[in-house]
Parts: sequence; C-alpha cells; structure tokens
Amino acid sequence: MIEEQAVVTAVAGDLTEVRVEQQSACGSCSAKSGCGTSIVASLFPGRQQQLQLPNTINAVVGERVVLSIAEEAIISGSLRLYLFPLLGLIAGAMLLNSIAIQLALPQELFQVVGGLFGMGLVLFMVSRMRRQKALGEIQLRRSTDSVSGNHVSLDNLTR
Repeated sequence: MIEEQAVVTAVAGDLTEVRVEQQSACGSCSAKSGCGTSIVASLFPGRQQQLQLPNTINAVVGERVVLSIAEEAIISGSLRLYLFPLLGLIAGAMLLNSIAIQLALPQELFQVVGGLFGMGLVLFMVSRMRRQKALGEIQLRRSTDSVSGNHVSLDNLTR
C-alpha cells in the first residue's frame, strides 16, 4: 500500500474535503545530506491538492487522516496511461501503412496520421474508463486507526 497523510479541511454532510501535501521521496532518504537531488527538491516545495470524498469515518475539521492505494492499482493505471496509447500509436501506424502500400500512396504520411489517430483513439477510450477500474480504490482511515481502514471508491472522488 502507498500511503499519504492528509488533513481534513471541511466537512459538509456526508462529504469531507482533505488537503494532501505531496512531497518528494528525498525526505525519507538516508543519503539526502550528500545528494544533489535533495538540494534541487528543496527548491520546489510540496504541492497541495484538495480532494473531496465520502466521510466514511466521521472525520472532523483539522483531523489527520491517511489515504492509501494498492501498488497493483498504480501499476494497472500506469499501464493504461502509458502502454496502451503506445500500442495504439504502433497499431494505427501499421494499419494505415498497409493501406497506403495497397493504394500506392506516400507511406510516411499515412504512418504519421495512423499513429496519431490510433494513439488519440486509445487515449479517448482510457479517459472514458471508469475511475474505479483505472485506479482501484482508496482506503481512508484515521492516522491512529488500524491497518484495515475504510474503503472509499474512486467513483465518488472529485477534485
């Protein structure tokens, strides 16, 4: 599980808004004092992100919570975001290249157009997939709760 600390900033009915501050991995590295990357990372402060999700744990404003997601969900989402469009690019270029050969037209132009069309089509399909399938589910728990946590579906997640 990949976990991130968050702070509840607002509660409205059955929804809670949390603020997550994204930090670089340098903060937990034992070699950060002698590493140039940690110096560069210190120049760019962590970004804050506001998320709104169901208040399944009855959190209150100011409370620290933990958001976590399974590594498998991250890997699956990465494949959908990076590998599938690349395969669409290759398949589209190959398909229109074979059509260009049969029609005796300029192959390079058809390869470029086919590749862009194939990649665009796959990106459109990936963006239309349900967020739950693309990213899995987030587990929300109080920072003092046990590891079991409460499951929150990403279908209800809004930015």
